[in-house]
Amino acid sequence: MISHVDPDPLVLCFSNILSNAIRYSKENGIIEIRITQNFFEILDHGVGIEQENLEKIFTRHFRENSHVGGTGIGLSLVRHICELYNWEIDITSEKDKFTCLKIIFA
Repeated sequence: MISHVDPDPLVLCFSNILSNAIRYSKENGIIEIRITQNFFEILDHGVGIEQENLEKIFTRHFRENSHVGGTGIGLSLVRHICELYNWEIDITSEKDKFTCLKIIFA
């Protein structure tokens, strides 16, 4: 559950993950968002991520593909913020099918 958290880091995490979901979704794709007191989760039915790159996507400037814009900095900031607040990041993906990123509030 979140308590006593500056809203700015939470907004940065949420907006970055949502922006990525929109950016990497297929045209007219569906994005699912679940928010509870314990976590938020964003699932897109888009291009997906290769299994060997799931951990690399949090590395500053790493981009799995370049077919859309971006600098590769956003998810490294998300990971940094999660580490500061002891939040857990869970990511699952299947290439050409979906990506689900969940932040669990510790």
